[in-house]
Amino acid sequence: MTAPDFFQYTRDLARYFRGRLRSLHSPSVPRPAPPPWLEPEAQASVERVINMLEEAFKSSYMTTWDVWDYAADLSPRQSGSNEEWRRNSCTIPTDLRTSRVRYPLPRSTVPYNRPAGSHFTLTFIWDHTGSLSPKKRSNGSWRDHHPENEGVTGIVNLSPSWFSQGHEGPEDPLRASADIQEPANSTYLQNVLLANAIVGAIYAVIQPDLFESSLATFEKLANHAEALDDPINIALRVWATPFTGLSVILNREMIDHRDLKGYRESFDLLLTIGNYTGGRCHLAGLGFSLVYDPGTVVALAGNVLQHGVCPVLGDRACLAHFWHKKVGERLGVKRPQWLTMADLIYNLSGNQ
Repeated sequence: MTAPDFFQYTRDLARYFRGRLRSLHSPSVPRPAPPPWLEPEAQASVERVINMLEEAFKSSYMTTWDVWDYAADLSPRQSGSNEEWRRNSCTIPTDLRTSRVRYPLPRSTVPYNRPAGSHFTLTFIWDHTGSLSPKKRSNGSWRDHHPENEGVTGIVNLSPSWFSQGHEGPEDPLRASADIQEPANSTYLQNVLLANAIVGAIYAVIQPDLFESSLATFEKLANHAEALDDPINIALRVWATPFTGLSVILNREMIDHRDLKGYRESFDLLLTIGNYTGGRCHLAGLGFSLVYDPGTVVALAGNVLQHGVCPVLGDRACLAHFWHKKVGERLGVKRPQWLTMADLIYNLSGNQ
């Protein structure tokens, strides 16, 4: 088995995103050609995402504290859960309506592209997401929305390679998640291929070290598929992101918390979709809430920053792309490093 074809979509878009941003930062750098498989309408959507990234680079948000010092003071088991702060922030939100820290995808034209050449919108992605059959759980940091929301609730955990719950020791094997082994969920990953590739391309810009090492690791796994458990082999064929996991979270609010299993230095990427109003993603450590409308992507250092999502009016799903530190260590992924805006701009200048 060769490296999964779906990885190539992500690599192609990542190369294009970087090239376009370099050309925007340096007029002497020629504008790259888009991937040959990217149709004109899909390309228009991709260009809007690239322009939002460029706007974010020009409008950075500066905290009053140093993340290195803050992270050093955190306990590994300090989840940061805070129900009282969640209630207050959802009642009286301080909204930040700038693209400095959020990247809204175009609602009507976010594409999905497959070898047949079709493209689809966020509505298409939502239709397929809303048809999933998630496990219903209401414990931990996730809560069902209020009863007036009649949509399906629950979480679908998709991963080609992770530890079974409670079995994360050095002798425990990696396995494909139970959800990704369901044929309907495998088909779902094919349907949202380009949305995942766009998320992966954003990640290539803001977390280049982990993007490169993680994709190389998944490709290595795929190339040695004969030695893998068959469900892992099958799951890798439809995996297109540089993350170890994707949780599809339907109609859940989230109390303020930190994600303890990820790298402190890595970003999680959250794409919110659906038909709802009043979306807010609140960040206690930064002191504000983000407007969290359908089609918004938020890049978040979830292991360090407390974060939560308020209940909404309507039906909502979050496609949460995340890293599991112990899985990365088992796969031999190089640990990421903290990057500054100066580092990222330096990389975009071609000095990688």
